[in-house]
Amino acid sequence: MGGLTLPPPPPPRFKAKNLHLGILNHPSPWMKLYFYTWPVLVLYHVVLQSFLDFNVVYMILSVAKFPNPRFGGSGNNGGGGGRNWALGAAAYIACWLAWILVVCVVYELVYSFVRRWRLREFSLPSHMYFY
Repeated sequence: MGGLTLPPPPPPRFKAKNLHLGILNHPSPWMKLYFYTWPVLVLYHVVLQSFLDFNVVYMILSVAKFPNPRFGGSGNNGGGGGRNWALGAAAYIACWLAWILVVCVVYELVYSFVRRWRLREFSLPSHMYFY
């Protein structure tokens, strides 16, 4: 419509000596491998710890179901009763659930995400804060 057209602004110039933007266009195979394995590297501890915890719970429940008959007794007098082992297994499962919900979900996913990505009005850059 006959409007005034302005030329595009010049591209910004970066004066950092070690800035090589060409590696972003053609990343190395190691960087591609690292990019695709990053979720595994970040979350593998949850899967591994849960696997080990399930094995421990299985062993405790096996002892609770089939206590050692050599010691005898009902479990209250130092015997081999399974009631205390079942209580220990329930406590272990409760601690595992608390770890999954509180530490992994609330702290590592929600709180750490909000702390890092929240918007602060009139604040310094994020690298200026001490966490």
